[in-house]
Amino acid sequence: MRLLPPLSWFRHAPASVVLIAANVLVFLVQLSLGVPLLGPDSAALVQWGANTHGLTLAGEPWRLLSSMFLHIGVIHLVVNMYSLAVMGPLVEHELGTPRFVGVYLVAGIAGGLTSALWNANTLSAGASGAIMGLAGAYFALLLAMRRRGGPGHAAALRQIAQVIVLNVGLGFAIDGIDNACHLGGLAGGALLTWSYVWAARRRPVWLRSAICLLLAFGALAGVVRWQSSDRLWFQRTLDDSLSTVARYSDFDAFWRDTPTPRRTAELTQAVAAWQACVDTQQHAATLALDDAQHRLATELAHYCNLRLAQYRVNQGNWRGSGYLAPDWRYRMQADRLWPTLALRLATKPD
Repeated sequence: MRLLPPLSWFRHAPASVVLIAANVLVFLVQLSLGVPLLGPDSAALVQWGANTHGLTLAGEPWRLLSSMFLHIGVIHLVVNMYSLAVMGPLVEHELGTPRFVGVYLVAGIAGGLTSALWNANTLSAGASGAIMGLAGAYFALLLAMRRRGGPGHAAALRQIAQVIVLNVGLGFAIDGIDNACHLGGLAGGALLTWSYVWAARRRPVWLRSAICLLLAFGALAGVVRWQSSDRLWFQRTLDDSLSTVARYSDFDAFWRDTPTPRRTAELTQAVAAWQACVDTQQHAATLALDDAQHRLATELAHYCNLRLAQYRVNQGNWRGSGYLAPDWRYRMQADRLWPTLALRLATKPD
């Protein structure tokens, strides 16, 4: 019994080969950079581009694409690549390479978007949404051609239906499987393939197929824009700004803990961090937030601006004379503002 398809299976499936290679290459790069064989932790997954509600819908929709090529350990990779090796050439032979690539990407993005919308606190990664989309695509093709199919057509339709039902059922039964991603990918692949079938009955086929693909991407982009939240973006930037406050608000401790050879570089980094805090909170104050969030963003931008001025004065004195003549003017203003701001942050609006 053959576990893998023969090499001839991939002869007319270049996109399938490239996609498998791309997934494996990303995993090898991770290994070369020290990621464990059994997968990165949550923080590393985020850095590598995993899909998560609080980031994907807060200004980083590129995670819908990057997460499709990111796997959580070698077992996850092997299972998905085996499935792609079986389903990829099958669908690519039927649709042709350009349409196949469109289905794969649309299904993967649709699965990731469904996961981000459904799971508020889940990290998602892997090609399974796109692969379920290929299963949905093949089911749609068989269903569309059921009247012209040969003697084995009905059996093939039952088999792919059983595969789909089994995978969805396992997703509901086993914790840790992102079934929202599977269902979203399944629907995305099936719907786009149905549109391809419609386009194939009219001329010019390539133009109508391209229009269907563009409409699919446009619909996904519309959902991302519609579901993107200023509140999510503010919460994310607020966390980043609070990290800057925690690290740099006590200048005496910062200066004492920084070795002399590193002080010039560390001051530059601190100034950049305070500038980022000012810029993001000033932008947040222009967004569609409630009154409490607007007030918090405005006050935090003012506080960060005072600390920025303090650090710039200290940086200029250090560069000019080689010793520190610390600023007191901006420091005292920031210190006076901090108790009120700290009280607001302790009860920061969600």
